[in-house]
Amino acid sequence: MRYQIFRGVIVFLFGLLLAGLFYTQVVEGPRLYRKSEHNRIRLIPLAASRGDIYDKNGLLLATSRPSYNISILPGDLDPKDLPELARVLKISRQEIEEKIKKAKKVPFMPVVLARGVDLQTLFLIEEKRPDFEGVIVQVESIRSYPLGEKAAHLVGYVGMVSKQELDQDEEKKFQSDDRVGRMGIEKGLDSVLRGENGGLQVEVDSRGRQTQILSERKTQKGRDITLTIDGRLQSRIEELFQNKKGVVGMMDLKTGGILAWVSEPSFDPNIFVDPARMKERGILLKNPSHPLIDRGLRATYPPGSLFKIVTALAALEKNKVNERTSFFCNGFFRLAPGSRPFKCWYRRGHQAMNLVTALERSCNVFFYNLGRMLQASEIASMARRLGLGQAQDVEVTYIRGNVPDENWKQERFHDRWYQGETISYAIGQGYLSVTPLELMRMMGALALETEIPPAHFVESGRLARKKLNVSPEDIQLVKKGLFKVVQSDYGTGQYGRVDFMKMAGKTGTAQAARGEDHAWFGGFFPFERPEVAFICFVEHGKSGGLVAGKLMHEVVKAWRDLQERGREMEIKAPAAHKLKLQPVRSFETPVSSSHVRQ
Repeated sequence: MRYQIFRGVIVFLFGLLLAGLFYTQVVEGPRLYRKSEHNRIRLIPLAASRGDIYDKNGLLLATSRPSYNISILPGDLDPKDLPELARVLKISRQEIEEKIKKAKKVPFMPVVLARGVDLQTLFLIEEKRPDFEGVIVQVESIRSYPLGEKAAHLVGYVGMVSKQELDQDEEKKFQSDDRVGRMGIEKGLDSVLRGENGGLQVEVDSRGRQTQILSERKTQKGRDITLTIDGRLQSRIEELFQNKKGVVGMMDLKTGGILAWVSEPSFDPNIFVDPARMKERGILLKNPSHPLIDRGLRATYPPGSLFKIVTALAALEKNKVNERTSFFCNGFFRLAPGSRPFKCWYRRGHQAMNLVTALERSCNVFFYNLGRMLQASEIASMARRLGLGQAQDVEVTYIRGNVPDENWKQERFHDRWYQGETISYAIGQGYLSVTPLELMRMMGALALETEIPPAHFVESGRLARKKLNVSPEDIQLVKKGLFKVVQSDYGTGQYGRVDFMKMAGKTGTAQAARGEDHAWFGGFFPFERPEVAFICFVEHGKSGGLVAGKLMHEVVKAWRDLQERGREMEIKAPAAHKLKLQPVRSFETPVSSSHVRQ
């Protein structure tokens, strides 16, 4: 009897064992197999290297370099290793624990503890890695900007992807440690430059140490990009700017490609990718001069007397004036007897002025009279046709200027437009604001007469051009005045004159909300067959003719110098390194400052 009971117990126990084995191997087998594979296999993401950025001559503006990061797999880390790991990496244990806590949802994905470690730290980690469970060394591609501050606003920089960007990433393009473009070309063409990430599937032992690579998905480098700018010209212009704030832009009128785009003050984009330069980053962000702002694309200003071109074309189109129309300037203008005077910049008065001489000497009174004859909507319509305040198809982010009219004021302030406001509008003041890029395109449109050039920063072939719906005859009359602005001894832009070709342009001195007036000088050259349109803006520069004009004079000489060097190098390519071009002699006619303030 006892034997039968004992045998029954044995049979029952074996039955339980068999049932457990069946449940484990058959019912739960697939799930447990997947779990065991997950514990044995680790997926290590590999970030793709971004594409390089070059200038039109092949000069490297942005590239990538290898950087060593120390990462951990939180699911494999042994807590007893934390004190020693923190000591080697020179970070606190609390910092490591916080990073582990954030990564608990994916315990077997790498978490970066230290970026860009030096070789000494790397060697220490390698020595201790047999004792550190779950610690891995990753090689990361880090952005590098060889020219530093040169063309920094245009090229831009990269930064770590934000939590908001990850949350909004429905296509799962980003990984938590990815870097994305934050400014300029890096931001505008981020999807082209970024490339495709890859990854490794590795097998690890019980201590989380890699034993073999099971599979690999290779990364695909981002596409290289060639810009239209000439890095040599860019550098020369930045040297000429010295301690000024402002913008110089130059556009190739044949293609619309931007040859130079300088915004000062500038910054070194390398500080945003080098962890060791965190302190410099903080100082830069607090700099009262705001060096991170691209003053040509991301800031707007009153255009001052450059806008007189728009007013002149609007008046010609509406048949308010012609080539023979003249107004007398005695130094001020009144809308009605006894009303407050609108002053001309030249207090003594310019005497009798026609359209050409009024542009040449930038007579405010002449354009006050045009403002009295025009509606704000008529001026605004011409400005928009010339590209001011309009959207542009460029590769970088930008803001648009504000071209107001009666409807705009009613919507914005719930008030009607007054004629006195049109008087200020006519000379480029009031609610009006523009960007330097918009004014450069406008000068290019005047040079070409029938179309607006398609401003672009990336070499992409010949782009479609927008037709300019303005009378060519009216533009030619205005161009006569712009020619005299530079080439006449009474012109406000004569300090921009050079002796090797004829130029046309317009100066402007615009009132600023605070501080000294802003200085403008825009134009194109050569006058007979225009090749380049330009804009020069000096923030709080006081005088367009004196400050912006003189600066542009040196810029055009630098352009000519590089053109000559390029031609000689084409002819004597083998001996190019021996070439030394003599500086071009400048043309400096003695002038009275009373003629050039504007």
